[in-house]
Amino acid sequence: MKTRLLILFAIVFTVVFSSSAYGLVMPMTAQEVLDGFDLILLGTVTDKKQSEGNAPVYTIGIEEIVKKSDSFGIPKSVLAIGCNPNRGHIGTPCPSYEIGDRGLFLLAGTKDNYEVSFYSQVSEPHCTSEQFLANYRGLEYGFFWTQDEQSKTFFTGKPIDMHYNVNNRDMKEKEYSVIFSAYSGKFSYSDIVNGTVNECVGSKIVTASFVPTVMGVYGFNAGSEGAYGMSIIDYGSTPLKQHKAGVHGQDTWCRDDFILILKNDNTKPTFDNYPACVTKDTAAKLIERNWGFVLPESNVSGYLGGK
Repeated sequence: MKTRLLILFAIVFTVVFSSSAYGLVMPMTAQEVLDGFDLILLGTVTDKKQSEGNAPVYTIGIEEIVKKSDSFGIPKSVLAIGCNPNRGHIGTPCPSYEIGDRGLFLLAGTKDNYEVSFYSQVSEPHCTSEQFLANYRGLEYGFFWTQDEQSKTFFTGKPIDMHYNVNNRDMKEKEYSVIFSAYSGKFSYSDIVNGTVNECVGSKIVTASFVPTVMGVYGFNAGSEGAYGMSIIDYGSTPLKQHKAGVHGQDTWCRDDFILILKNDNTKPTFDNYPACVTKDTAAKLIERNWGFVLPESNVSGYLGGK
C-alpha cells in the first residue's frame, strides 16, 4: 500500500549542465535521445587533439549515422569538441575518450561546431546502435515490488514479487548476485539470486518472491537498495486489528463500498492517525463534525461529492 515512510537508500541525483558545467548523468529515454540531439553516430574515435588548458577535439570515424540533418551528407568522419577538464564541474568528472573508443556519440550543434554530449556512451563490446539506444531507459525504479501485478495493496498469504534492476552501464557480460530480504517484527525472509547480464544488455530485472504470513509494517532490501514502511494486511481484517498490528492509518484496507476516514489528531503524523471504515453517509457526518478527514485517494467514485 502507499506509505509516507518509504525510504530508498539509493538516491538518483540529476544535474542540468552545459558545455562548461558537468554533473551526474540525468536519465533519458531512447526517444528523448533521438529527439534531443542534432547528430547521432555509431563510430570510433580515430584521432584526438588537445592543447593545454583547452577542450579536446575528436575525430570520430562514422560506422553508422543514426540521426542527422538533411544537409549533413554522408562523410566518413566528423570533428567534435569534448568538454574542458579544467572548467568547473559537479559530480562525475569530465568524460574523456581515447583513440579506439567505440560507441554511440550524441552531438549537438552544426556541421562546423559539434560538441560531444555528456550522454554519449562507449563500450568495449561491439554493440549495435539499437543496443546502445536500448540502454537509455529514463528514470526508472531500481527496486520495486508487486503483488498480483499491482503495487498498491498488499495482503498476507499471497506471493509478493520483489524486483531489482541490475545495471550494466559498460555493457560487458556481467555476473550478478543479488541479496533479497523482507522483514517485520515477527517475520523474516532472505534469498540470493545469481545470474548473468548478457553482453550489450544495459540492465536486467531480477525477481525474488516470498509469501508474508504476518500482518504489519515491513522492510524490504535488494542489492544496495532498501525501503521500510510497507503495510501488509490480513484480508478481511478490521481497521482496529490493522491498527493494532502497526499498519499505518493511511494504509488501512476497507472492504468494497466503504470509505477510509482518519481521525483528526495533531499529536500524530498524518499517516498514522486512527482509521475507520464507514459508509458514504457516515463519512460525510464525521467530516461535518470535524471528527476526521478523508484522503483524496480514498474518495473513490465521488462518494463525498468531490470534497
